[in-house]
Amino acid sequence: MRLGCDSQAEEHLQQVLELRTADVLALNPPPPIGSDGTAAAPASARGHHSRQPSAAATAARGLLDDDVDWSVLEEGDSRLTAEQQNALLVMAAAAEELARCYSRQGKHSGAEDLYWQALEARSQVLGSRHKLVVATEEQLRDCLDKQC
Repeated sequence: MRLGCDSQAEEHLQQVLELRTADVLALNPPPPIGSDGTAAAPASARGHHSRQPSAAATAARGLLDDDVDWSVLEEGDSRLTAEQQNALLVMAAAAEELARCYSRQGKHSGAEDLYWQALEARSQVLGSRHKLVVATEEQLRDCLDKQC
């Protein structure tokens, strides 16, 4: 379905992102670090993206499991199941598409939050050097430049 008007596309993409986020939230989080004998990786080995999670992300994480801090999953975290990885990647794609829509409308602040969401999810699944992660970083940089 091709939507020509950004306002129509925005409404549709918001619904898609809500559904994809619900898919992620419906999955069980990975076990706490150390519960399977693994130790936490040093901070230097984790993704290099640091940002305070949004209020929505914090609330969503709180609904899942108080024992797991989803914001500190390591790059390519092996505790994520294939289903969890797929759900995160689909959600990231939906967030990125809505971010592009916002950028076209000049809503760069809203786009920034969505690019961060896509970047964090993709980094957790793919690692910081993957081409999709690098492309998302570039889009985020462009978005930030437009806000200056």
